Amino acid sequence: MSRLRTIERARWTDQCARLTAWLADPPRDDAEAVVALETRRDLASLQAALAGKTPSAVVGRSDDPRHGDETTRMALACDEAAHMADNALVYARKLATSSTPDRERPRLVRWLGRLQLELADTGLPEPVPDFRAHATALVRDGDRGLAAIDDELVRTRDRLRRRAAPYRDHAALATALLAEVEVLGDKIAAACRLDDAAQVHAGVVEALRFVSLAAVADVPLTPSARVDTVWHELVLCTRAYAELGERFGRFVHHAPAEPSPEHAAQLRETLRRYHLVYGPPDPVWWGATADARGAVADCGACESP
Repeated sequence: MSRLRTIERARWTDQCARLTAWLADPPRDDAEAVVALETRRDLASLQAALAGKTPSAVVGRSDDPRHGDETTRMALACDEAAHMADNALVYARKLATSSTPDRERPRLVRWLGRLQLELADTGLPEPVPDFRAHATALVRDGDRGLAAIDDELVRTRDRLRRRAAPYRDHAALATALLAEVEVLGDKIAAACRLDDAAQVHAGVVEALRFVSLAAVADVPLTPSARVDTVWHELVLCTRAYAELGERFGRFVHHAPAEPSPEHAAQLRETLRRYHLVYGPPDPVWWGATADARGAVADCGACESP
């Protein structure tokens, strides 16, 4: 069994324990009984999966041994929770316009409960919404709170996407981007004076890693000059770059500037964060002094505000 499968099954085991503990308290009213029924269905699905089935797909990062199990586990949980928030949004919006709300409401209740279960694995900073309470209120009070649930789901989904962004499979994403935007590879090759497609692909991977780190950063980050050149070409592909913003949970703006000591300090911070997530930066793209300790000789000046 692959490392990712092992991590995923460990998450399922923990989730089964949490669901079992939650179900130990009897429902206090009919609304809580409905939520408990959907929760039991989730528990049964997880137990069946642990009995022999494996995930149909693992969405998130590749099986990279450079990453610790806990980091990978958190990233997978963020991706899965963001996916569940999207599904819950679909059912919330169906319920808002449905002529058969009694059929749609239990489906939304179940997705809200599943999302709450996944949130416990994500390490999402406070405040963490209580979607199980939202589900109970939805059954107890009717659909008057749907707009608030919709808003909370959108906010939570985008927070989860930002948190998971640095851990995605950027190599696969780079391949898809280069196939989708046919001129992008030629433009990057010309701008960076590259000789082959493998070098172009590596440059896109590094730029995507930078953008995903910037998406979750609470301070401006600056790339190396070479990564900055690839970033420029990505930004010019406006449709594809906007879709990256949706995927990463935040549109990362590009702010051109003149090189300064401040940008050198921001590049050092970028390298520090890069090293924590991806391991040692590739000196081909990040410079010969691309480590978290040494001086930076060649920053890209542009920054993510």
